[in-house]
Amino acid sequence: MSVDPADYEDLELEELTVVSVTSSSANEVLAALQSSAVPLGDASDPDEDDEYTRAAWFTHQLGPDVVAVEYSGYHDPSVATLAALSAVGRRAAVARSNIDAQVRFGCAEDGRVLFDDDEFAFAEDRSGLPAELTGLMDAVWVDLDAEESDDDGAAPMLTALAMAETFTGVRPLPALQGD
Repeated sequence: MSVDPADYEDLELEELTVVSVTSSSANEVLAALQSSAVPLGDASDPDEDDEYTRAAWFTHQLGPDVVAVEYSGYHDPSVATLAALSAVGRRAAVARSNIDAQVRFGCAEDGRVLFDDDEFAFAEDRSGLPAELTGLMDAVWVDLDAEESDDDGAAPMLTALAMAETFTGVRPLPALQGD
């Protein structure tokens, strides 16, 4: 099953982190994400009112699976947390876009990270990338060594979401649309 990135075209995706986890509970996913949170500012300073200092995760139980959404794009899970979320026969994936135009995709299975790159559209090393994601990755990949730039490729965040859905089988659209 390969998902079409166009399925996500109508969403506001500039600053967003989406984590999909199979066979889990919303409470378990939220606890793992909160335990790995690293504040980006000094939250103890009452004058500090930076939206990027604290993460607000919204979890959605979709049958046996979970989608967690964070709306700044700056509090995605660590690689260790991604691996932990996939323990015990699960699959987990993260798609993240932030205002700095950094788009991450990562996926893990059975407690081990298969692929993770903070700017995956430029990743030359695809070792570990599951075969079912190769076509989607090809559509978004930018060859930095090419003399000419072909900027007609797929949108990275749309593709990252499609890759996450293809890998986990978890469709995050209901969580992202508020359905």
